[in-house]
Amino acid sequence: ALKNLSRFSLAVWLALGMAAALHAQIGTSTLTGRVTDTTGAVVPNVTVNVVQIGTNFTFNTNTNEEGLYRVLSLQPGRYRVSVEAQG
Repeated sequence: ALKNLSRFSLAVWLALGMAAALHAQIGTSTLTGRVTDTTGAVVPNVTVNVVQIGTNFTFNTNTNEEGLYRVLSLQPGRYRVSVEAQG
């Protein structure tokens, strides 16, 4: 019985190790960009909406004073990006 318990324990540890390795391989991405107007001038304080197609999960951020934005920790998949500015 002790031998079977040792084998079971070893199998559990191997399964946990493989699960951790597989989880580590599922990476996330960062989306960065710059919002400009039709003249090429940067547009600060614009709301950027990033929607994961299929789940409709939405990430929102604003551009900084240089028109730059960054959305962190995006899971693999397809996304739709839109921007909104007042005026």
